[in-house]
Amino acid sequence: EQITANCPARTEMIHQLGFYSKGHREYEKAYDYYKELIQLRPREIIYLTSFAELEVILGKEADALKSYEKILLMDSNNLAANIFIGNYYYFTADKEKKMLENEFKKIGAPTRMQYANYRNELSRLVTSEYEKAKTYLEKVIKQFPSVEAKKTLDKIQAVEEESKR
Repeated sequence: EQITANCPARTEMIHQLGFYSKGHREYEKAYDYYKELIQLRPREIIYLTSFAELEVILGKEADALKSYEKILLMDSNNLAANIFIGNYYYFTADKEKKMLENEFKKIGAPTRMQYANYRNELSRLVTSEYEKAKTYLEKVIKQFPSVEAKKTLDKIQAVEEESKR
């Protein structure tokens, strides 16, 4: 017998196929199953979480960010979403900070204006990307005593202090 669109077992069967494929590292296939699942049940957090995990595995970080943001709209304390988004913003900010520092180091004898621009950009990073990361990672710490999240928060605090000097 064929599984039709209105078959009551369809959703569960697709979920099982996606789960099986993911477990056997057939990530593209699992991604397709979960994509279909979230079209059928867009508010099912367990499906959205698996879909977002697969997006990360497949290198689709920007898409995963959107998926995790959808999850947080339904459950603001979702641990997986807060961990991913907090780390995403932290690594984005850290990458920008390193680029900013490298560009500044290339200047042999910076003028006051160049130094001021460097400080302004560092300050902007602290109040935008690092601040976003901090918000999400603090939610993680409230729910779960994550050593890694605490280390990242300590690094953010160090950058905040550096930007005030």
